Amino acid sequence: MNLPHYFRPTLVLLVSTLGCSSSSATDGPADASSSDSHVQEQADSSSGGSDASSTPDSSGTPDSSGTPDSSEPTDAGAALSFGTDIYGPIIHEHCIFCHGPTQDGGPGTGEEFGKLDMSSADAGYANLMNVAAGGNACGDIDGSPGPVRVVPGNASASLLYLKVNGYTTAPPCGSPMPKSGEIADGGQAIVVAKIQEWIDQGANP
Repeated sequence: MNLPHYFRPTLVLLVSTLGCSSSSATDGPADASSSDSHVQEQADSSSGGSDASSTPDSSGTPDSSGTPDSSEPTDAGAALSFGTDIYGPIIHEHCIFCHGPTQDGGPGTGEEFGKLDMSSADAGYANLMNVAAGGNACGDIDGSPGPVRVVPGNASASLLYLKVNGYTTAPPCGSPMPKSGEIADGGQAIVVAKIQEWIDQGANP
């Protein structure tokens, strides 16, 4: 059909506009469909990850969140022993020089005057447990027995604890121990706490 020349630019413009609209209409749903598909894939992936992480362990055991298994032994609350925790690191290190033999084989001053022999773990334990203190400073005062050296389960009534704590609170008799002086660098407080704990736990051998 032949149109007058003044209609031709209008028709070209109209056809061009319809072509763009048609293209947009075609591309729009395709893009939306593609976008929807992408969103669905992300949702599926996210859902899968969530399901995997929330699936409980069929064994019923807790994950590795640091919760201890009550069936496993722990060191917390383990009772101290005289032979391992008291004699070796405390008495042998700080007390044996007086409460054991001298270099020439004679009795140390704590053994001679305090009547407390701790030359071995067995001797030390036997001479501490439920034994009244001897010697001039704490034993046989006015004809009465001296304080008990170790009362199992009761550190505050035990002369051993009161003596090593003597640099903080004066002991009931004699001088604080060790007689050579307070253990430096916080060592005395560690010894006091360890002996107190051991006695209060029952003074195990």
